[in-house]
Amino acid sequence: MLRCRRIAILGSVLLGSTAMSTADAGVPMIFVTLPSMLAALLPIIVVESLVFSRRLSLRVRDVLGTVSFANIVSTVVGCPLTWLAWIYVLILSGEPVDSLDTVQARLLAVTWHAPWLPPVGPGWMLPAAGLTLLVPFFLVSWLVEYLVVRTALEAAKPRLRSTTAIANLASYSLLAVVLLTILMLRLTAP
Repeated sequence: MLRCRRIAILGSVLLGSTAMSTADAGVPMIFVTLPSMLAALLPIIVVESLVFSRRLSLRVRDVLGTVSFANIVSTVVGCPLTWLAWIYVLILSGEPVDSLDTVQARLLAVTWHAPWLPPVGPGWMLPAAGLTLLVPFFLVSWLVEYLVVRTALEAAKPRLRSTTAIANLASYSLLAVVLLTILMLRLTAP
């Protein structure tokens, strides 16, 4: 109960921040990334189940339920909490992006400010910020999924940490390829 109350307070502070509540507040990337990650969930579960099956010498059907549940938890809980934590750090840092006139400002926007992009900018900034967000999302997914699968796949415990890492590397590499393709298309568009 105390944990829920803390999350509610943090959410209220984040959503009530004057810097974040103006009409030109920008793009909260969680509304871009989460639907995309939910859409990619099925292929990711297939890829990660194949990795788990092969590395642990288990049948796919023996790992499919566990891998599915682990991915749902990491997508629905882990990614939004990671995004909220990054937003909180951004608010504490107090470093706004005032303008996107320079290359340096645009790079700052798609890296440091990746979870909440400024309101205007070239079309390449969304996939570039998405690529930046993949890094912390990968780390949190690895941790969350490992914590979920270690209880269900007890017999394979010695190799679970590395197997979870390899499975996440495989799925996040696919996500990165998709985002890189979109980025290249936007950079080369007339």
